[in-house]
Amino acid sequence: MSRATGARARTRVPRAEGRRAALVARVELRHRWRAIRGDARRQGALAVAGLFTFLPVAGGSAAAYFLGSALAGGTLPIPIEALRGVAAGVFAFVAVFVALRAVQHTATPPIPDLLLSAASHRSVVAGVVLAEAIGTVGVVAVGACCVAIAFALGSGSLLGGVSIITALCALAVLGVLAGFAAGLAIRNVLARSPVLSRYRAAIGVGAFLAYLVVVTTGSFANALGPVVTALGATPLGWFADLALVPFAPVDRVAAVAAVGSFAVGTAGLAWSCSVLAARLWYIEPVGHADGDSGIGIAVGVGGHGETGRGMVTGGAIAGGAVADGPSAEGEGDSRPAIGDPRAIGRRLGVSRPVLAVARRGWLRAKRAPIRLLYVTYPLFLGVDPASAVVRTGQVPETLPPVLALYGAWATGAAFSLNPIGDEGPVLPVTLTTAVSGTEFVGGSCLAGLAVCLPITVLITAFVGVASPLSPALVGLAVATALVLSVAATGIAAGFGALFPRTETARITRGREAIVPSIAAFGLYSISLIVAAAPVLLATATPTVRDTLVDASGRSVGVLAVGGFVLTATLALACGAICFRYAVREFETYRLE
Repeated sequence: MSRATGARARTRVPRAEGRRAALVARVELRHRWRAIRGDARRQGALAVAGLFTFLPVAGGSAAAYFLGSALAGGTLPIPIEALRGVAAGVFAFVAVFVALRAVQHTATPPIPDLLLSAASHRSVVAGVVLAEAIGTVGVVAVGACCVAIAFALGSGSLLGGVSIITALCALAVLGVLAGFAAGLAIRNVLARSPVLSRYRAAIGVGAFLAYLVVVTTGSFANALGPVVTALGATPLGWFADLALVPFAPVDRVAAVAAVGSFAVGTAGLAWSCSVLAARLWYIEPVGHADGDSGIGIAVGVGGHGETGRGMVTGGAIAGGAVADGPSAEGEGDSRPAIGDPRAIGRRLGVSRPVLAVARRGWLRAKRAPIRLLYVTYPLFLGVDPASAVVRTGQVPETLPPVLALYGAWATGAAFSLNPIGDEGPVLPVTLTTAVSGTEFVGGSCLAGLAVCLPITVLITAFVGVASPLSPALVGLAVATALVLSVAATGIAAGFGALFPRTETARITRGREAIVPSIAAFGLYSISLIVAAAPVLLATATPTVRDTLVDASGRSVGVLAVGGFVLTATLALACGAICFRYAVREFETYRLE
């Protein structure tokens, strides 16, 4: 009797875990659906992704139809090696996609403490993987059905279409499991390594830049080809034989081995996911200050520019020095993080409050580089021109002035485009300090100028020397970079104060940060472009420049200097007005 009871109990355990896993998957899919339904941006992103997915699916379906027709007519030998590479490519694409999602946010379930107290980690990881598989395999299944139907119509073999769907879905399942396991492994490394955890955002940016370099240099296919070929020689390539086994004389042993490798691979990868999830979810990950909460300013209490004894809980920049502990009182307990503010201030002639505000911006950017991700958005527009420069080895004469404009735009956007909103939860503390509006806005502008201005000037000069521009026009481009950068910080501060944003926004799927408002972003960009238009038209657009030369009878140098003077006048005047507006907004700001 006891043995029978034990057997029934052992049978109930897997069933119970299976029901919990199904419940976790159902709830996760419901959350994803609600998130998509309530977010117009996600709907738009999915629509764009669907449009770009339609093109390869349509091309693959057409290729499958002609391949089926050629194989049925006996006019084409079976390209089994190429098809094995295609099978490996499907697996690799799904695995990389799922791994990226796991690293970003799916590796950690929502409310893990509550969820893991109600179910075992095996049930939870099975549910999360099941939800991921349903979403990913569902998309692959749609494309697989299109390809399979086209192949079946071309070859006249219904079983051939069914086997293609089966093989592609099996590869997608293996890709989901392998990608999720890889994502869990990466998250485990990040959770245990203080160095990698601290600089994970910088590592991600570096990896993305490396990807852009590979794409722009045209070596993406050369780098990916050997990888796909090597994967095609593994058991993953056997799924190509499985897809064609009802129709073509392929290696039937390899087709049977594909079924066995699917069973073994699924079991092994599922076990790996369970073990890696347990190691990740049941530890306390190494932490570092990742946001900007608790970073405030405490610069004196007696008068503007004077330093007294003040205290801000949760970490502060007190008297120009950083204090990361729970409180910072006076000067004796503060620990400088980036140089000695007194020495730096004396050398540069910058007051301690201004330097404290600037160092606060640098510290926030260092702790959370993801908050500056929006500064890189315009770089996507430069992928095609950069690719042309790499292919031809020639720098166009339009590039130096455009780089000067982008560098100036980044100088203002990095630290000055949301001066009030960037304070976040410590805004009430900042408003009660002795920092004046001029010191606060000036510190925000200094943060961008000190970092971005030298880089902008050097890059503009270097690219200008490599371009066919004359030395005089190169010097004019460098001067444009200098003037626009100084003016851009004031313009950004003005529009940022006009349209502040204090709430967080989603940067990536798993990260949120306070970023400038869309209105401030757009108006700042338009204003800077309009101010830079005269010098850009006179130097960066050969067609317009030649037209102006013919119409005015003036030389190129005279037009370029005139455009620069007009740009400098517009930009500096707009920057001064916006700077004063930002100062007044800070000094009269009232919390609601």
